[in-house]
Formats: sequence, C-alpha cells, structure tokens
Amino acid sequence: MFQRRSLQSLPWWSARASYRIMGTTPNGSDDLLKLLSSKSTLRSVKSLKTHHRVKWANISPRNLFTICVLTICALTACLGVPRLCMADDFEDARSLAEGFIGDYESFRNLNKTEVRMVVKAMCDADDDQLDAVSKDVSSRVKADVQSRYDDLDRLQKQVNQALDKVIADDNFQDKRSDARGLKDRVNEVWGRIQRMSEAIRGGNHPVVAYMRQAGQDVHKVYVSEHSSLCTVHEFPIKNRQADCVNSDQCWVVELKPNNNQAVDIGRKHAIEEADALNTDFDLFQELVKRNSDFKKQCWRNKKFLPKVATYIFCPDVDDDGNYLSTSYGWGDPQD
Repeated sequence: MFQRRSLQSLPWWSARASYRIMGTTPNGSDDLLKLLSSKSTLRSVKSLKTHHRVKWANISPRNLFTICVLTICALTACLGVPRLCMADDFEDARSLAEGFIGDYESFRNLNKTEVRMVVKAMCDADDDQLDAVSKDVSSRVKADVQSRYDDLDRLQKQVNQALDKVIADDNFQDKRSDARGLKDRVNEVWGRIQRMSEAIRGGNHPVVAYMRQAGQDVHKVYVSEHSSLCTVHEFPIKNRQADCVNSDQCWVVELKPNNNQAVDIGRKHAIEEADALNTDFDLFQELVKRNSDFKKQCWRNKKFLPKVATYIFCPDVDDDGNYLSTSYGWGDPQD
C-alpha cells in the first residue's frame, strides 16, 4: 500500500508530472521539456502545488510509474542540456544592452537641447547681464544633465555585469562572441556620453565662455567695422560710456544685442546721453576736445539724436551639443 501523502511535499518536477497525468494542467498536451525549462511553468507549478492537494491514494500504480519515468527523463534532459533548465541570461543581457544603446539617442537629444537653451538664454539677455544669466542657466542645465547621466551610469554598469556573466559562463560558449560585441558597443556609447556631457556637467560649457567673450569684444569689433559711424567711441556720459557718437548726423548710438529687453535698455540710455549733450555745455565742450567736427555740426544747427544699433551673436549647436563658430550680425542704428 502506498502511504497517503500530499503532492505539496513532493519536488516540483514530480508534482508537475503528476498533474499532467491526471489532466489537471491547463495544457495537458504541452511538451514537458519546454514547460519544465520555462519560467512561467515554475510559477504555475508553485501555484498548482499551493491550490491543489492530490492524495497518493488517488493515483494508480501505472500512473505513478509513468510519473517516475517522466521525472527521470526531465532530469536527464537538464543534465544533458543545462540551458533547458536555466533562465536565458544572454537574452536578458542583450535586452539591457539594446535598451542602453537606445537611451543614448535620447540623452544626445537632451544634451543638444540643454546647450541650445544656454545659447538662447544668453542671446535674450542684455550684454551687461551675460555673467549672471550664464551662471543661472548653466546651473539649471547642469542639474538636468547630471541627473540623466547618473541614471545611464547605473544602467551601463548593470549591462556590463550581465554581459560579463554570459561571457564567463561555459554554457553560453556559442553566445560569447555576440556578448563581447555588445559589450564593446556599450562601452563605446558610454564613452560618447561621457565626452559630450563632460563640459556641461562641469558647469563650464565652452559655449558660455565663447559668448561671454563675444559680449566683451563686440564694441571694439563694431568700432573697427563702423569707423565712419563712430567719430568718437566710448565717450563718458552720466557714469557710463556712449558706445558711438557721430558728428555728421549728431547721433548718440548705443550698441545692444538684438532682443527686446536689451534694445529697450539701450534706447533709454541713448535718450539720457543725447539729452545730456544737448543741455550740458561743459559736457559738449569735452566732446569737442575729442573731435572739433562736433562744434561745426551739432551745437547750433542740430540736436543730438538717440539711436540704438543691434548685433546678433547666437551660435548654432550641432546634434552632439557642440557649438559652431559664428560672426556678428549688425543692424543699422534705429530710433
């Protein structure tokens, strides 16, 4: 007589075979080896063991013999072909690697977008505000990029560990070459991510220094390229300097970036400077000392007029987040 005993106490493979003989599994015609080697089967067997209690007394000797034969066959298959009984580590590692490589493109777009944000913020600022604006926007962009970079750093470490495990496993000899190729590709992409984001993560992207230097040099470059317009340049008026004063037209010209905020500031300054020259004879005499043409043109016959000349210096950014060198674009003086 067989001892009355619950199948819950049996090894999972015996329980699985028993359920198949009695037709209690959802798909009784499945190939046993495929079922035994799948993760879903392991989960379903554990569930079946929990919810179904079958007594040995209900199993005929013939069916019990069949259970034993099938169990032995399953164990033999596992010993002969180990990969039938293990999780497919290579597929998991490949999936992780492909996901990481796909994330590279999104990071590349993020890096490019953030650099363009820096350029736009500096282009929309007054030249006197470039230092403060560049520090503020660089700090915010640095935080965004660093957060995403840290996520990718953790992922690339996870991918490399998974691929190293496959490479070291003799059961995956036929996949070693593919795993090494994926590892090389992952490390190549990680190197690109490090290089393209290094400057912006450090808070000192080269485009910031490039644009700040352009803001400092713009007045000298403007005077050298517009010598006929600037009879006198950088003339002190009201605790600041008029960028250009023209003797032929009696213009006081302020040079500003071509954005609304800067132009408004420039117009206000130009009006104040022109009014000072029109009403302060001593100040006017100082201007005449710089160039006597002003005495002929701009005292009795004409009044000084305020003007604003604009410039554009906004470099393009390529797909890798690198800025492209550019030159100044000049606008004619306007009221």
